Amino acid sequence: MIGVSPHPTVPLAPAATSALLEVQQLRAEISTEQGTLVAIKDVSFSIGRGKTLAIVGETGSGKSMTALALLRLLPQPSRIAGGRIVLRSQKLGQVDLASLRDNSEVLYRIRGGVISLIFQEPLSALSPVHTIGSQIVEMVRLHSDASAPEAKVRSLEMLAKVGIPNPERSFEQYPHQLSGGMRQRAVIAMALVCRPELVIADEPTTALDMTTQAQVLNLLKTLQREIGCSLLLITHDMAVVAQMADEVAVMYYGQIVEQGPMRSVMTKPIHPYTRGLIQSLPAMNTGKRLFTIPGSAPSLLAAPAGCPFHPRCAYAQANRCDVGEVPPLRPFRSGQLGACVRLEEINP
Repeated sequence: MIGVSPHPTVPLAPAATSALLEVQQLRAEISTEQGTLVAIKDVSFSIGRGKTLAIVGETGSGKSMTALALLRLLPQPSRIAGGRIVLRSQKLGQVDLASLRDNSEVLYRIRGGVISLIFQEPLSALSPVHTIGSQIVEMVRLHSDASAPEAKVRSLEMLAKVGIPNPERSFEQYPHQLSGGMRQRAVIAMALVCRPELVIADEPTTALDMTTQAQVLNLLKTLQREIGCSLLLITHDMAVVAQMADEVAVMYYGQIVEQGPMRSVMTKPIHPYTRGLIQSLPAMNTGKRLFTIPGSAPSLLAAPAGCPFHPRCAYAQANRCDVGEVPPLRPFRSGQLGACVRLEEINP
């Protein structure tokens, strides 16, 4: 670990009793030859201790980029251009991740030790030339004072907790020697072995079959309760949202268009985009054709005027939804917020 002092303007005050993570007006930009593109547009949300927030949206909506921004892992030439990412950690106190230097020691301690990340594809998250056990042991030793034998014991215990049948055997195996479901369990073991306060799961079951997906999601919920950590779940699957989330933030074109408690959002969505996502869920034995949202999201290089969803929206009105600024996210009902100029009209 590189011994670099924390950013001098970041206070490490005692942890507060409020939300574990609070994101305020987060903005991310991408520098291109065509100019600067705004990929995340003033996104705000919070995650309570022990709670699950699901960020949902189609591919390209900005949800994965938002997750990477929280850990300062945005790929070049992307960068955080504004906003705050306030972490209130019981281990480190209060810190604004957005203001830390890239080589800050505090940032190294947070990654894996306080906030861990579960990737969509376990083969890309695991080193192919190191055994499963050595990779988990390395995580333990990076974020604790455990000796090598102690780290091995903790690693084996976590492999057993995630449901790997023969932990001692899997400890010595390489990633390619495990099935997809077992690899994802190993990734979860690595993410949780240091008992982080927040786990970011980016499409953790997309590469798995339906049976394995259900098992992995149930495993995540069980371990979350045992460890007491919060969960930020990135997904495009509204069925997964209904199973896992306490709160939901729906993203489209880099901004949150609806936000609120899971039950309210799933049963009474107020934004047309959220309605489209829920209607796209396949229903068993109905005999009806699967609903799809027409068209696709616009390019960041050609942002439409007004609401970015209006070209695909069944409720759009000419000279109202296609003019002016992007509608702001505003309170509506039952703790729900929506970004639509017609909220009152389409939600009587």
